[in-house]
Amino acid sequence: MKLPVYEIEGTQFQVDVIAREMRECANPANIIGFHEMIDNGESYSFYYDPVDKNISIDTVYPSIYITVPQMRHFDPVTMAMHYNYLVADMNLKTDYEIIVDEELVKLRLGGALPIIKLMDHPFFVDERLGSLRPKDDFRTMGIYFDDMEEINDRELGFVYDPKKHAIAELNLQTITKFPKDLYLLHVPHQWILDPVGWARRHGFDLKEVLRKYPPQKDLRATVIPWRETPLVDIIQKNLWQNFDKNYKNTIKVSTNKKKKGRGI
Repeated sequence: MKLPVYEIEGTQFQVDVIAREMRECANPANIIGFHEMIDNGESYSFYYDPVDKNISIDTVYPSIYITVPQMRHFDPVTMAMHYNYLVADMNLKTDYEIIVDEELVKLRLGGALPIIKLMDHPFFVDERLGSLRPKDDFRTMGIYFDDMEEINDRELGFVYDPKKHAIAELNLQTITKFPKDLYLLHVPHQWILDPVGWARRHGFDLKEVLRKYPPQKDLRATVIPWRETPLVDIIQKNLWQNFDKNYKNTIKVSTNKKKKGRGI
């Protein structure tokens, strides 16, 4: 679908209301996020650097004060479809009211913890304890975020044992085949899983955090196939090492037998 285009000081930007960002047409790597702008309710504003063609941290020359319409004005149909509203509602709500599910926020402020499914089992997102706690399973204290590996600025990863509802470890020095009952899972960072708890614990402005990371329904971990991971190369390396070791041992045994035969 063709994205709407908006011009800022002679430079054209595509407006992606789902990603909530503006991308320079001539240089898509140059991105301006709407969450980085000041939300004025009916518009956004920021200081623009005409040289870098992005938001400026400096308010002096050559920075230019820019005001742009809210996303709902750029692409009301896509906004309505993505956030499950009627197109007519786009004129009645601000971007914040469309993007942020206030019912989820109220539930969280009332003490309800977000839930994410790992495979088929629900886990509570416990930001205070820094862990994912399996529902109705008291055998384990849960899976701690500190024990996960950071994949990027949005995701964490870990090897998961669905029988124990816990993190599992792989011996990368000896493994020679894909684990049968273990899975590699990716989950969002804490601030995405529980933006309300994250903002409260760290003293951040709640509305600003929710603008960038609106609470989500139906959170679910992503299962990453082993064949799409570096484990493929690790297994191949271990197999070759085992083959090489066995081959050398075979040659050694064969040589010893010959030497013994000549001595008779």
